[in-house]
Formats: sequence, structure tokens, C-alpha cells
Amino acid sequence: MVQTLSLAIVIGNLGADPEIRTGQDGHRVALFRLATDSHRTDTHTGRRVPQTVWHRIVCHNDFLTDLLERRARKGQLVFVRGSYEARARTDHGPSEPKIVVSAQDGDVKILSEPGR
Repeated sequence: MVQTLSLAIVIGNLGADPEIRTGQDGHRVALFRLATDSHRTDTHTGRRVPQTVWHRIVCHNDFLTDLLERRARKGQLVFVRGSYEARARTDHGPSEPKIVVSAQDGDVKILSEPGR
């Protein structure tokens, strides 16, 4: 049987401080958004137009959740590796890619200090 892989690697800036939630079982999860920059070509003018893409990140790793709670702040450059999930939104807003960082195969690294 052929194995498949759904892997995402994103380096972007935190849109806000991570939100930490605790489930009824005591499991803690970090939720945050990363902004990455790209360009698209305007169909009317032919010019390249800058565009920000937002990525929703859900971190299920206890060690990384603790790290994010203590050290991650809005604006910092962050590296994320996790599985990619594409889900349609029910509120008719623009869809955002969702990246899940699990305890087994994900990673988060803070690449810059706060305020830089």
C-alpha cells in the first residue's frame, strides 16, 4: 500500500499572542495565527500586488504549548511544521489553511525576540 503525506511548513509572523485552552481532561492546546506574505498578479493592471495569507495553527503538544505560552508574542517570527488540513468555513468568510501540530510529528520554533 502506498503511503501519503500531508505536511506543512510555514514561517510567518504571529498575528496575536497564542490563545491557550485547557480541555476537560486537562490537555492544553495552543491556538494562534501566522501571517505570510506573497504576491499575486492583478488581472486588470498586470502589476504584482502584495497579499497576506493567514494560517490557523493548532498545537496539541504539551511541551510546545508551554513554550508558546511563556515566550511567544504578537509579531514574532515563528517556524511551524505540522499536518495540513483544509476545511470549508461555515460562516462564508475566506478559508484559512489549518495546520495541526501533534505531539508525535510537529514542531514549533520561535525565530525572533519580541519587538523585533
